[in-house]
Amino acid sequence: MIADAESTKDAKPWPSAAMQTFLATVKDAALPGVWSKGVKLARALAVSLQETTEDEAVYRVKTPGRAIAPLAVLYPAEEEWTCDCGSNNDPCEHVVAAAIAARDAAVSGKTVATSSEVDPQLAYRLRRGKHQNLTIERVIVFPGGREERLVEPLSRLLAGHKIPIQPTREDLEVDRLLVAAGTGPTRSGVGEGLTPGGMARVLQALSNARDVRLDDKPIEIELEPLMPIARVYDDGDKVVMSVTKNSELQEVLDRGVGLVKGRLQPLGAVELTGPRLERLPLEKIVEPHEIGDLISRVLPEMERFVRVDMNSTKLPSRGGVEPPRIMFDMSPHGHTLSVLPTIVYGDPPRIRVDGDKVMHLRGDVPRRDVTAEKALVLSLRERLHLVPGRLVHFDGNDAGKFAKRLQEFQESETTTFSREVMSDARLLPQIDIQGSRFEITFQTDEDESRVAEVAAVYQAWRDGLDVVPLADGGWAPLPIDWLERYGHKVADILAARRSDGEVPHYAAAPLASLCLELGKPPPPSFENLKPLFENFEGLPEAPLPQDLPATLTLRPYQRTGINWLHFLANAGLGAVLADDMGLGKTLQTLCAIKGKTLVVSPRSVVFNWANEIKKFRPSLTTNVYHGPRRTLGPEDITITTYAVLRLDLEALTSHGFGTVILDEAQAIKNSDSQAARAAFDLSESMPESAFRVALSGTPVENRLDELWSVYRFTHPGLLGSRADFSKRYVRPINEGNNDAAEQLRGLIKPFLLRRMKKEVAKDLPPRSDVVLTVELDEKERHLYDAVYAAKHKEVVEALEGGGSVMAALEALLRLRQAACHPSLVPGQSAETSSKVEALVEAIVDAKADDHKCIVFSQWTSFLDLVEPEFKKNDIEFVRLDGTTRDRGAVVEKFQAEDGPTVILSSLKAGGTGLNLTAADHVFLLDPWWNPAAEDQAADRAHRIGQTRPVTVYRLIAKDTIEEGILELQARKRKLADIALAEGGAAAGITRDDLLQLLSGPK
Repeated sequence: MIADAESTKDAKPWPSAAMQTFLATVKDAALPGVWSKGVKLARALAVSLQETTEDEAVYRVKTPGRAIAPLAVLYPAEEEWTCDCGSNNDPCEHVVAAAIAARDAAVSGKTVATSSEVDPQLAYRLRRGKHQNLTIERVIVFPGGREERLVEPLSRLLAGHKIPIQPTREDLEVDRLLVAAGTGPTRSGVGEGLTPGGMARVLQALSNARDVRLDDKPIEIELEPLMPIARVYDDGDKVVMSVTKNSELQEVLDRGVGLVKGRLQPLGAVELTGPRLERLPLEKIVEPHEIGDLISRVLPEMERFVRVDMNSTKLPSRGGVEPPRIMFDMSPHGHTLSVLPTIVYGDPPRIRVDGDKVMHLRGDVPRRDVTAEKALVLSLRERLHLVPGRLVHFDGNDAGKFAKRLQEFQESETTTFSREVMSDARLLPQIDIQGSRFEITFQTDEDESRVAEVAAVYQAWRDGLDVVPLADGGWAPLPIDWLERYGHKVADILAARRSDGEVPHYAAAPLASLCLELGKPPPPSFENLKPLFENFEGLPEAPLPQDLPATLTLRPYQRTGINWLHFLANAGLGAVLADDMGLGKTLQTLCAIKGKTLVVSPRSVVFNWANEIKKFRPSLTTNVYHGPRRTLGPEDITITTYAVLRLDLEALTSHGFGTVILDEAQAIKNSDSQAARAAFDLSESMPESAFRVALSGTPVENRLDELWSVYRFTHPGLLGSRADFSKRYVRPINEGNNDAAEQLRGLIKPFLLRRMKKEVAKDLPPRSDVVLTVELDEKERHLYDAVYAAKHKEVVEALEGGGSVMAALEALLRLRQAACHPSLVPGQSAETSSKVEALVEAIVDAKADDHKCIVFSQWTSFLDLVEPEFKKNDIEFVRLDGTTRDRGAVVEKFQAEDGPTVILSSLKAGGTGLNLTAADHVFLLDPWWNPAAEDQAADRAHRIGQTRPVTVYRLIAKDTIEEGILELQARKRKLADIALAEGGAAAGITRDDLLQLLSGPK
């Protein structure tokens, strides 16, 4: 059947193949009895679709004996699910029934149906009241058309099991709004209780209702607010701005609600117009001194919400279409010619284009031709190697050659030279430090009124120029000696400085250092923070929580970490705790939290956090904020996931957390991701004194930009904007600038604590890394060479030509699969592989010496191929991957003394949040170019609690792409050392890395 509910009218079935796979995963995880119950519910057509997005689908499952059908939520792409029924079974029968119905719908190409054709439905009857009021009645419509008025709140009827309908979430929302406003169904109308905002929310809920009528006629609801009309016109010698009613409005039916073209529609901008438009019309005379603000700020802001008709002749008019041109500002300085090209319209110029902004110079404003601008910029780059808005210098003979090329480029341009443009006066920095307030200006020593913008000075310095434009026109020499000595410190201060000139206390170090060098007193905040900037020496001993278990013995490095975190928390500073995996970051953090706390973590470790809190801080109450029925409460610690943070950002930001902890903070390494943006918004919503903590054993995995993203959360502004960070640190470090690396380390060091196992866990047994080289047999070598030949030339040529890297990544995937097992390559099959045989041989030897082993692979399909070989050789094992229902039980079984020899695990499922110290042999079947992921996996065994030496084996197929991946891993490790240790410079992964991998050894 096809669903007929409005809430699902745009729903599309999931792809058939994906749903077949998802259902198979559910069936594998379900108990036989639960599966049978789910099948019965599905056959009884008990499943209806509630709502769906690209990532999830919510189903209602009518179940005998339940007043409200449980909500089962499916995440097909992630092969996960939840249900609010409260069952101990996972999956429960409701998830099984929903998965079967979704699969059947996908196969048929339809969507899961609702029960509207056979079940009574809740409908709404709206009527015009007196004094521009709407009355709302709710009726139950039975099959056949009979209506029965609802005279009690839905909540009361549901509690007494006295209602024959299955209400939707929107129905319950309308019920809640009406009851909260004191306008329950026993009253005749909406009444004075509903504000315009409340009525808008009622309309929002009613827009998804099945049956809504106004005066007994079906009515549609348009949620887009109807905006008033704004107009700017001349009245004599005055300019007037007015706001009037929209002509499309037929009638105001209630506060904030109107009848528009036969549809109900909320009225927009009610703060301006009044809930019943009683404030319209509005008029304002624009004074002459307000015209500039009207054009530059007021009108653009109003036009975002209100249509504005321009009928004034006293304002600058909008011109027609005309071609852009390039104006060259050229000035000599000795033997140097300085050239600044800009894009303008008109001659003389009427507007100038500065990036995305248009500067009005005079006259009317021509209409821009963006296509012509791009063509002009491209021609400027190709023929003259210039970029609009960037100053370039030509010395000696190069200046004359450039002038000839310029004449050929645009013969109509007249080039003028003015000696007066270049000032011989020195440009001097003037610094004013008052407490934590910092101001700097650059002015000439001949005339204090002639100044250069600070941003222009730094841009010219970064570009390697020796002159800078002055604000009133002309040029002056840069104070290069001063910039070389103090410029980097000032840049750090300016990056962190707020708009009011105040420098936050986390930027006290560069400010204090500058003060001392300039002979000025350091800011008051620096004295209290000295321990942070002096290698943490003198940190006060922090009091430990009273509820810590008496049997717990803290290690010295953990005590230091607690002191450091406690100091930062009391100072209102953020922290990046980057200890090596397995050193107890969670314990240290739980000893330093303050106030109501939010923990954001990957979904796989949510309940690990709950267990750790119960273990180490038993007096604290915990709320796992996850699932369709999640609610925020008064608990001490709220634990949620990055996905829920993104979905419920508004609710979480308004809850008033005093501490926010991001676990596995590399989850926000991509600053453009939704998770990262949500974390940034959460950080900005918190008071300055709140405690922001990022936990990650790998804060830098692939690029230095990842470090910027983490500090954007913990210390907003410390590293400046992303573009500024790239210019000042990423590019120079990638080019081998060790000074830039040292400056970056000094800036972040006070707020980053990183201890390695080899440094602090002296009692931890040694770890050995061994490469097991595997020779491919003749058939495997033939297959690998065939894949290489098919992919190599095409992909390398595409990369060298600037093509997409996606084809290169796909080629790498196929080559890696061919190096591991023929059956991983589409269309190929084999009983075993050389790598699997080498693994089995090593496991048999380990078993004979009473060792336990962990076997990791990134592909669950590879683990599927390993299992039969283990069974043939009587190797006992358990398995952990994304389909594992009870991770704790699998780990407990393996950790037992009489447990199996091997645990098979996918790298994603077993890479974090597990303690597998029963194993002392770790086998990595397939290398990945990010070594942090492999290190996290190996540290499941090499962590506190391990008593035997740990050996990590990497199985590498000889003369394959895997050997190149090992070399790339070494570069990645070096990249992390740049910011976090004392390493030298290195480059991040680039298109050249991919070319090297594909062009190197097979």
